[in-house]
Amino acid sequence: MGKKISLAVFGLLMAAGVAVWGLQIREGLVLTDMHNGYSWGLYISALAFLWAMPPAVWWSAP
Repeated sequence: MGKKISLAVFGLLMAAGVAVWGLQIREGLVLTDMHNGYSWGLYISALAFLWAMPPAVWWSAP
């Protein structure tokens, strides 16, 4: 029962994330209020960190 609830919650979170990402793609990054280079750099570095971290953790696991 607990596993089904957690899968449902994570499924809803994933669906919400995909919906917001689609809104960002459709409306543009102005939607995130990125008007200067600093916020763009922060956005790109956070994206790179989140893409690189899971494989690094997986490969370093004993």
